[in-house]
Amino acid sequence: GLENLVNQNIIQNDHDLKYFIISIIENRWFCFDLPVLKFSSRNISMEKLIKLDKLVEAQTLPFEQRLGSKKLGFTMLSIHEKLETPGAIKLLNNVKNKKTYGHLNIVQGFIWNKLGFKFSKIKLISIHTLCTSLLSAAVRLSLIGYLEAQKVYKEIQPKINQILKKPIKNIQEIYSFTPHIDIASMKHENDKQRMFMN
Repeated sequence: GLENLVNQNIIQNDHDLKYFIISIIENRWFCFDLPVLKFSSRNISMEKLIKLDKLVEAQTLPFEQRLGSKKLGFTMLSIHEKLETPGAIKLLNNVKNKKTYGHLNIVQGFIWNKLGFKFSKIKLISIHTLCTSLLSAAVRLSLIGYLEAQKVYKEIQPKINQILKKPIKNIQEIYSFTPHIDIASMKHENDKQRMFMN
């Protein structure tokens, strides 16, 4: 949704961008992606992993968000298949055979666990990846420069630390509430002026 919000002049500067990133972290990553990461990073059965993947599909409403998540998950799995990461080929085959979707947060939790990372590290990798992806997109959209991106990341660290100290929600209680961003994502599907496909 970032590109559409920039095109509509709703996000115009680094201050707006900070609010946007924090909103995603608080209202999507913390209450949805993080519990999914935690659950999928346990040594659970493939059946439970697939069931959770289907829940992620059902609870991700904008088409572009679903598509982007599955593309990134598939790419990550394909790389780890070549790297011979344990379990990667099995999950990848289930995605190829359309038994599951391979959403990014599912794949990340599963693969990073197989690589031996503890959950305390997995959640830090996840939040860092999210922030750097959003900041990189903002730079490519010419909303901010590279130096401003570093400044924004530094300025949101205290808020991120506060969020990371909160107890993680139970998998039965996950939700996402980013209506403005979801609507922008849906509008982006038909936006004539766009750089990113999803």
